[in-house]
Amino acid sequence: MPAAVVKPAAFAKKARTVSLVLAALVALGTAGCARPRPELVVCTGPVAKDGVLFIADGAGNFQATSRHVRSVVQADRLPLDVITFEWSHGNYRIVADQIGYAHARAEGCRLARTILRLRQDHPEMPIHLMGHSAGAMVMIAALESLPDNTVDQVVLIASSVSSVYDVAPALRAVKGGMYNFYSPKDVAYLGVATGIVGNSDHRWGPSSGRFGFFPPPETSKDVPLLCKLHQRPWHPFDSRLGNFGGHYGDYQPKFLRKRVLPIFLNSIGPASRAGPTYPEPP
Repeated sequence: MPAAVVKPAAFAKKARTVSLVLAALVALGTAGCARPRPELVVCTGPVAKDGVLFIADGAGNFQATSRHVRSVVQADRLPLDVITFEWSHGNYRIVADQIGYAHARAEGCRLARTILRLRQDHPEMPIHLMGHSAGAMVMIAALESLPDNTVDQVVLIASSVSSVYDVAPALRAVKGGMYNFYSPKDVAYLGVATGIVGNSDHRWGPSSGRFGFFPPPETSKDVPLLCKLHQRPWHPFDSRLGNFGGHYGDYQPKFLRKRVLPIFLNSIGPASRAGPTYPEPP
């Protein structure tokens, strides 16, 4: 069979398209998190606080999610140790992170080993996970590598994992719940960009951070397990909390305080809280 011939015009058109995608993703990434990442926080010894929250930021290693969460936790003196899990290919490598499915899975396995060691050293301490955008794939891969009921609570925000991804294997490792925050208004990143380069799990189609995870057939044996999955769509009232439904809305400080951080604090218990008591999330 003769080899396929790529016409110069077609090649140039494809190259221009890829360049535009790269430029768009860089613009999207820097729009909500333009500052360089801070020094990483690592777990080097006994944890003095009442819980640990591992965060996998989105593609490009901007670490905006962990920076915003850490700022609120420190300002409100909350009993959480916020640990940035650095999984990226490198600074500003947005496309490589978004399409690097095998890399994300390998990094998830690495995180799982860290969590297992921490669980052995602190069997009673709450351990939570949070993933933004492409970082959600890392967290799901970590959960799939962990024993049952290892992690307390999981939050996914603006996940770029496809809506048809089967999260049942990951849910086995969760004692509490997995909370998926999604927004149909996240069109630029989870519509246009993922429509060209694909979702983080190498699938094209709807993203779970825009439309939620699609439920399996009612006959699926995993339906009882999926009761741990809680899906929270964006609501216009969230605009009052600084979340306007875009790709970076879920980690705005007011929204974190009102909707996200209570998920972790409620598993710690009122007696251990140091700071304001947040209301229950809806």
